[in-house]
Amino acid sequence: MRELAAMIQHELSDPRLHMVTVSHVTVTADLKYAKVFVTQLSSTESDQDSAQCIAALTKAAGFLRRGIAKRIDIRTMPELQFYYDNTLDQGFKMDALIAKANTDIADN
Repeated sequence: MRELAAMIQHELSDPRLHMVTVSHVTVTADLKYAKVFVTQLSSTESDQDSAQCIAALTKAAGFLRRGIAKRIDIRTMPELQFYYDNTLDQGFKMDALIAKANTDIADN
């Protein structure tokens, strides 16, 4: 996960990957597939931005897979599958709702 995050930040220059971070990686038991969950740390993202981010990462999957295979000693390098993780977005929305509820209570 750390190697993949470092590669995305430092070795990919696609503008669609601005402020992308790897939030979680799960690997199947047979090491055939790795689900990589990513999120963008910008506050102005939309569903289209997240779709473009996943498309850019999917396009760069071969490059990332080869780079990771060189950096870590693993018998089989899993195929990388990218998914957008919206838990950070949901957390921001919950924080905003709590802050609004607290100001409503304070006003009454």
